[in-house]
Amino acid sequence: MAEWLSRKLGALYAELYRRFGPNTFTSNDITEMLGSEAAGRVALLRMRKAGAIYVHEKRPKKWLYRLAEPDTYLLSVGKVIKNLENIPQQRYSRLVGIFCTEALRENIGLKSIVLFGSVARGSAKLDSDVDLLIVSDTFKSLGEAIDRLVDVEYSPRVARELEWLENNGISTHISFHPINTHSLQNHPPIILDIVEEGITLVDDGTYEREAEKMRARMRELGAKRIWLTGDEWAWLLKPDAKIGEVIEI
Repeated sequence: MAEWLSRKLGALYAELYRRFGPNTFTSNDITEMLGSEAAGRVALLRMRKAGAIYVHEKRPKKWLYRLAEPDTYLLSVGKVIKNLENIPQQRYSRLVGIFCTEALRENIGLKSIVLFGSVARGSAKLDSDVDLLIVSDTFKSLGEAIDRLVDVEYSPRVARELEWLENNGISTHISFHPINTHSLQNHPPIILDIVEEGITLVDDGTYEREAEKMRARMRELGAKRIWLTGDEWAWLLKPDAKIGEVIEI
């Protein structure tokens, strides 16, 4: 859970941002700035825990880190954006955070953003999409929803981050799955996977209320996700179901 940095760590964050901006740095850079390996270790640990620093890449002898954007970090501390530090592959955390920040600025009636798919599971490849469920009642059609969300993806800050990732070997883009509250309450099949693996990033309670209803129903049914090969699976919704029985989620 993101938390406020102390005054000293805040000053360190500001200096790191001045020196490196969106680029990567190492623990040695922090040690050099503080003049002590022990102090550098503690500072790095606390800043990671606070949600101000993400692990971009784990190399054998040198981990690479990146900073959260200042406004994204402030929104995380304020609990408006959640769980960026809990994304298993944090090379995507900065992109997801910037997208959420920009989406919140738009007048799109945003209720919830939930990360799911391979990035949420921690199995994303370097060319995997970032899958986001977007809950809003503002869009009049699927076409309008996609147009408005693509505008966010093409906004300068999101576009710059996508370009930075591309230049550093990560060829990704954001795949939107817009839905309104009524459709969410009908519990479409895709929500099964999202409830199982999703990471809630933004929510006014709309998504989590329905997710909890589905979790309770799935426990009641004894539903299981059966993994087949690789990233392929199937749902066994009710192990003791009878032939022809209609199963409602």
